[in-house]
Amino acid sequence: MPSREKVFRGDRLLEVRKERDNMSRDDLSRLSGVSSSQIYRYEMQGEEPTTAIVARLAQALNITTDYLLGLVERQSDYLTHEGLSEEERRWLSERRSDLSTGPEA
Repeated sequence: MPSREKVFRGDRLLEVRKERDNMSRDDLSRLSGVSSSQIYRYEMQGEEPTTAIVARLAQALNITTDYLLGLVERQSDYLTHEGLSEEERRWLSERRSDLSTGPEA
């Protein structure tokens, strides 16, 4: 199986969580349904969450998934298709398909 390029920005997850009145991992866990130990692994150990979990974390923190994926610089911005390569558009399309297939654990 080919290795997948890391795209999730755990540093941004940590940054945003701390900006939210120094929100604890336990607090984010309660809001997102993701275990606090798993949140630690995303923030500190570079683990890659599933697409569904990225969406749950972004929703709990009221930011965009694009920010957590390092695609935009502001927490409320979304990436637009303008200026994307065909490969980048294909990648985004695949992520959307992942989200539409139902929840992942």
